[in-house]
Amino acid sequence: MIEHKVIGYYAYFSGINVLCDADGCIIAGSEELMTEYIDSSRSKGRVVTIKKTRYGVIKNAMLLGAAYAFDIEAYTRFKSAADKDGLPLLERRYTHNESKAELIRVIYDNIMPWVSVRECASCGREFHAPASCPN
Repeated sequence: MIEHKVIGYYAYFSGINVLCDADGCIIAGSEELMTEYIDSSRSKGRVVTIKKTRYGVIKNAMLLGAAYAFDIEAYTRFKSAADKDGLPLLERRYTHNESKAELIRVIYDNIMPWVSVRECASCGREFHAPASCPN
């Protein structure tokens, strides 16, 4: 069942303090990659727990408004499951400040699922497709 598909790993510190950056809670494709993200963050040296997370858990949190930052490995697994499930998403690639890893910020597109955010090839500004860049 798609809801039980393991997508990746998340980390948390004492209670509900999940490892996030400014763009969302980080989901790594492996425990090793999550350890690298922790070591490169300001959280290094804190007691941390790393656990698997599944598609259904992420989907339910997104439906409530959560944002996630997936590395490439976890994103590939998540995107495959979300596409099969028909989950409309808004996505944006960026570089994680501390680890320099490429991450993909993903949120549930609950406002206009037929519209997506695009980056203009000429000026780099984001705009909502199917419209064109205002510049």
